[in-house]
Amino acid sequence: MKAWMTYGFDKIVADMPAPSVLKKEFVLCLTKGGNGSCQIVVNSDTDAAVTLKTVSCDGLKCEIFTADHVLTINEHQHTDPLVPYCGDAITVKGGLSLPFFLDFKAEEAGDYTATFELTENGNTETFTVSVHVWNFALPENKTFATACGIGAGDIARYDQS
Repeated sequence: MKAWMTYGFDKIVADMPAPSVLKKEFVLCLTKGGNGSCQIVVNSDTDAAVTLKTVSCDGLKCEIFTADHVLTINEHQHTDPLVPYCGDAITVKGGLSLPFFLDFKAEEAGDYTATFELTENGNTETFTVSVHVWNFALPENKTFATACGIGAGDIARYDQS
């Protein structure tokens, strides 16, 4: 089993190989009452049952989501971690990657640590998320529009000039 952490906004292409560096620690910065996310991604050469356990998450609210299916888009298999994860073993199909999406929220400023254990066939790996919560909150209503994640190709398609 190979497992690593990545940004919450990264799209996991299930049939692509694991990265060469398998990060086990991740850092998030949030505002009071704000959300932040990251992912723990699992890849196995053979079908494997995996579980993810929250060891500690004091001072933070953490919701975990995973995927229950794989979609084929442009000849690659993609996952979408939309299903709330309840702690049961999930089968990772051999040769595919499966993400666990971790969504954090904190109400008070400070520094927090969340620890998770990923287990497959009795082998356990530990993952740590360090969360810094700034001592200010952003307004609930948006004050300006953004286009995060839009690429040059998308911009060119929308540009009519």
